[in-house]
Amino acid sequence: MTKQTFTVKSLIGISKVISRPVMFFVFIALLSLLVSSCILDSKIAITAKPPIPDTQAPSVIRVSSSTADGTYKFGNIINIEIEFSEPVIVTGIPQLEIQLADKVKTIDYAAGSESNKLIFIYVIGLWENATDLDYTSTNALNLNSASIKDFAGNDSVLTLDTPGGIASLGGNHALVILSLLERQTKLVNNFVSTGPRLVSSYANYGKSVAYSEDGLIVAVGTPFDDLDALGQNFVSDAGAVFIYTRDTTVSPWVFQQKIVAQGTNARHSSSQFGSSLALSGVTLAVGAHYQNYDANGANFVEGAGAVYVYTRVGTVWSQQQKIVAEGTNARVAYDYFGSSVSLSADTLAVGLSQRALMPEWTMIILVQAYPFRGIH
Repeated sequence: MTKQTFTVKSLIGISKVISRPVMFFVFIALLSLLVSSCILDSKIAITAKPPIPDTQAPSVIRVSSSTADGTYKFGNIINIEIEFSEPVIVTGIPQLEIQLADKVKTIDYAAGSESNKLIFIYVIGLWENATDLDYTSTNALNLNSASIKDFAGNDSVLTLDTPGGIASLGGNHALVILSLLERQTKLVNNFVSTGPRLVSSYANYGKSVAYSEDGLIVAVGTPFDDLDALGQNFVSDAGAVFIYTRDTTVSPWVFQQKIVAQGTNARHSSSQFGSSLALSGVTLAVGAHYQNYDANGANFVEGAGAVYVYTRVGTVWSQQQKIVAEGTNARVAYDYFGSSVSLSADTLAVGLSQRALMPEWTMIILVQAYPFRGIH
């Protein structure tokens, strides 16, 4: 028996071997399938649910620091990082309040927008101390008219962990801030208790302080000190400077030398040697703003002022030069030349507060720069 083969060329042109009624039923079946498919797709499209909007506000997970644990001093920088539960966008400059030993300091946002970590920069100022750096409270993060939002526009919850908690800065790190004030207090206590009493009563120890760039030398002014370098020869408020050194930035300070003005009429009553200080390398400038005599110890002009320059060779500081204002009518009574000093390499800037030609309540600051004879 011969096997028959049926072929379908198209819905319009069908092989003659298929009868027209069969072709009709095939067409109806295909049309039904097509209609059913369209209806199903339509139902799926109609019943599809819209995406759920993001209404979850970002929140703070922890506060930490990329700065290693340790002790930091004046001028050091500490990065404080606030981590959120999701990336956030920052506009403006939010602020963070940190707690120091005797005050609260506000630091500014620096970087981190569009990430989940915001960075705040703390630059340690003079006289700032903290035994374990932390922020002030759970509300220490302030917008300061800025905004912190997620990508959906939700405002962030700014509440921080309790200071000292496991998610706080203090709980995560041991950052000690030890600026010059605390070190200076230790200096006078150690010195008085272990050495001869070279400083007089009411000497105003610490009225001025100069700190070397490497952190290994500190000079402490005592402008109302009455005693000389050996603790003798009383002259009221003649003034002095105490020098301390250390081997490393974590070593204890060691008293090195007491300096007083030298030369004719150098130590006179109320000259207030040490009222201002500047230190650069092994060169020290000392202001004596009430010094009455010129560079040679002559020509009395009350309160004209002077500056003394010292250099160190080995462990000994020696006076190199006495500087006074120069020029016509330069030395005027109560000019207080040496009220402030600033030193850079071999250039010295000297400030004076002039009152001689003006009412007593008026004060102006003038600056004169002097090259001096240093040791090279």
